[in-house]
Amino acid sequence: MSRWIAAAALITLLSASNAHALPGPAGRMVELGIGGGVSLPVSHAKDALKDGYHIRGIVQIKPPLFPLGLRGALGYQKFDLEHAPLGTTGSGNILSGMGGITLGISLGPIRPYVTASLGAFRVETKVDSTGTEASTHETKFGIDGGAGVQFKLAGLHGFVEGRVENVYTDQGFDTSLFEKNSTRIIPVTFGLMF
Repeated sequence: MSRWIAAAALITLLSASNAHALPGPAGRMVELGIGGGVSLPVSHAKDALKDGYHIRGIVQIKPPLFPLGLRGALGYQKFDLEHAPLGTTGSGNILSGMGGITLGISLGPIRPYVTASLGAFRVETKVDSTGTEASTHETKFGIDGGAGVQFKLAGLHGFVEGRVENVYTDQGFDTSLFEKNSTRIIPVTFGLMF
């Protein structure tokens, strides 16, 4: 019990001191963020998917004067299929929930960082043929890693980051690529933390 009290007192003390050095707006230890941008399929995924877009919600906990932070994120990505069968249209969607860490250092008004996460990805493929839609989906484990920079922006913090996501699917989006066991995508995200 005394360890928990000591830990809470230490966190409170660190939060109260040097609030100007915190990464969050107005010296907050917890930040919420939203972002979006382009999602680029790479490796064999680019044979099955066209470039797409994504949106992402983030919760970040960063204790003051400590370079390591915790991050949770929910994301949605949408792609059109590269080679849909003749007379059909198709799309691929990925819904993800990730948890991970960030490691960064404040350098005046900017904070470069690296990030790594793991979580679950719900991968869905939809094909529409003459008004009849067929859909398949699966939930798979995945990891991501990347780098970014956070910067001050009118009382908030903007950020730009690039990540590589590796979703461990049975054969990726394209069933003709049976020897492939992952789908790799590079999301480039622009957003705000508040």
